[in-house]
Parts: sequence; structure tokens; C-alpha cells
Amino acid sequence: MSHFQTIIFDLDGTLYPRNSPVMTELDRRMGLYMERVTGLPPAEAHTLRKHYWRTYGTTLNGLQKFYHVDAEDYLAYTHGFDARDLIRPNPALNAMIAHLPQRKLIFTNGTREHADNILRALDLENAFDDVLSLRDFDYRPKPDPKPYDVLRRRLLHAPQQAVFVEDSVYNLPPAHAMGMTTVWLTPDSADIHDGVDCIIHDIIDLEQFL
Repeated sequence: MSHFQTIIFDLDGTLYPRNSPVMTELDRRMGLYMERVTGLPPAEAHTLRKHYWRTYGTTLNGLQKFYHVDAEDYLAYTHGFDARDLIRPNPALNAMIAHLPQRKLIFTNGTREHADNILRALDLENAFDDVLSLRDFDYRPKPDPKPYDVLRRRLLHAPQQAVFVEDSVYNLPPAHAMGMTTVWLTPDSADIHDGVDCIIHDIIDLEQFL
């Protein structure tokens, strides 16, 4: 199919759409947690949370920096739902992933439990060879250098033989700098950014790119 040996997938917003009820539930729980910790009204807490996400990679990273929250308390609350109540398997996605001959990894700023929860709901729990998640990175999320160092060590070959698919354009440049081919998944019209090799608008388009 191609010279690539490993396909690396982000999880949230990549294996299922950004407008999924899962994202809505994550957003709701993160907002409630922010309001509780900061004491801010909902609108101000929402603005601050978006600032944390843009600046520090995750809401958790910002909350740890400024409010010294316990990471496990935050993660247990915000990820504490059954994704099977919110999303269903996508047969076209499952068929594509099964057809890809490459080694397949999940590379997520969520926890391993959250990844397992999502993959179970999508009927993909046996589709990936490895899951790299937030605790593997010492709670330092993409695009911090730490996750990419961990990823480099988990690869069985040179980074140039890997493809990284991600819906957040901010998380692609570090992988690109390592030599990976980077694919930005966005449903919107967009121009190529620094650190982006290719844009696709639907995860199913990945197989055609490869």
C-alpha cells in the first residue's frame, strides 16, 4: 500500500467526529469541573478553559499550573461516562482500519481508560497494536515534547516511516519535525499549515492518501 510501517491515530475528534455527543459530554464535564475549581461563572470558566487548551495543550495542564488540581481527580470526573451511550461503531472506519496492513497506534492526551472506553464503543478494542496515553507522558500533553519522545521510543523504525493523523493542527508540528508524515483531519476548509503534509476532511479519506 505504501512505504509507511506505522499509522499513528489521535483519538478524540479523530476516530469519531468533533460534533459527537462524546465531545459534548467531555466539554460539559470539563466546564463543570472548571467552575467548581475556579469559582468562575460558566461563561468566564469556558473562556479560561479554551485559553488553557490553546496555551497548555489541555485544560488539565492549565489547572495544574494555576490551581494545583489532582490530575486523577480531574480525569476521573471528566472521563467518567460510558461512551457506548453516546457513540456507535462506524462500519466504514472499522473496515478501513482492518484493511490497513501497517502497525497502528493510538496517541492521545486522554487516559488509557478513556481510550479503552472509546475503542470499546467503536468496536475497535482489538484494532490497535499499542495505546500511548496521558500517564505515559507524565501528564504532559501534546504538543509538549514529552509525548513525542515517548512515541519515538515506541516506534520500531525511523520516524520517516510513520504517518500521524490528528484533528488538532497544533499537535502536528512536533511530529513533522521528527520526520513523520503529518495528516490534519479537519471538516473545515483549511490551508496547509507549517508542520502539515496533508489535509483530509474525513477519516475514511486516509486510506486513499496512503
